[in-house]
Amino acid sequence: MNDRPPEDELAHHEAGHAVVSAVLGFPPDYVTLVQDGNAAGASGHAGGYKMVRAPGVMDQMTVSYAGYAAHIKYAPHAEECALAGARDDFERAERCMSVLPIDAGGTAPVVRHYQAEAAKQVDANWPAIQRVATALQAEKSIDSARLQELIGSPPPSTAG
Repeated sequence: MNDRPPEDELAHHEAGHAVVSAVLGFPPDYVTLVQDGNAAGASGHAGGYKMVRAPGVMDQMTVSYAGYAAHIKYAPHAEECALAGARDDFERAERCMSVLPIDAGGTAPVVRHYQAEAAKQVDANWPAIQRVATALQAEKSIDSARLQELIGSPPPSTAG
């Protein structure tokens, strides 16, 4: 059984991570649809995320949930596939929570907060996510310079 989502959905998932990471101030070195081991695609930084401050941990949680949020925005009918594809992302977010002071209310409110923040960032940056996803489908891998070019470029013209 192949658990890899359709390429267009995967492209939106990875574009969500990459664009939200970039707009939060730590653009990834690359984003790719090339499968590596169990990962169907990836967006990341050589040597791991480059964050040393507590707000960075919170930003990383938002980025971890952004792939799922973009996947669902693009393909609302594919929630089961999106959840399966985001399993490692959700685990990464949980690891981030381990450094936060969580009160007696537990982790559920924290998870809801950062999932909502991710969805808000995806909505606010949807045109850039769509540009990156389209480019990913054509190019398969994008470096940081190309990502910034796509994020900063105007939306494609619909005039015809």
